[in-house]
Amino acid sequence: MIEKKKLIEFFRFGIVGCIAIAIQYAVYLLLIDHMNETIANTIGYIVSFCCNFLLTTYFTFKVKPNKKRASGFAFSHLMNWGIQTLLLNFFLWVGME
Repeated sequence: MIEKKKLIEFFRFGIVGCIAIAIQYAVYLLLIDHMNETIANTIGYIVSFCCNFLLTTYFTFKVKPNKKRASGFAFSHLMNWGIQTLLLNFFLWVGME
């Protein structure tokens, strides 16, 4: 049986993920008319990343941020940003806007 604490963390994780997606997309939409799509997406990703890290540490897992947690979080998100950027540019290249 799943522990109650782990189940609560799972739901908080989902909430934080939805918030991070909304932040990234909102920033992207605000910037898209003023700059290149990749740059707008990257700025949105950075803003979202910062919010996501703070919410994940304080809200989801109820721990304090430190350098070790930040570096692990940054590494996993660096991979995610790279894949996301490749896909964004691919879909723009094929004409999906």
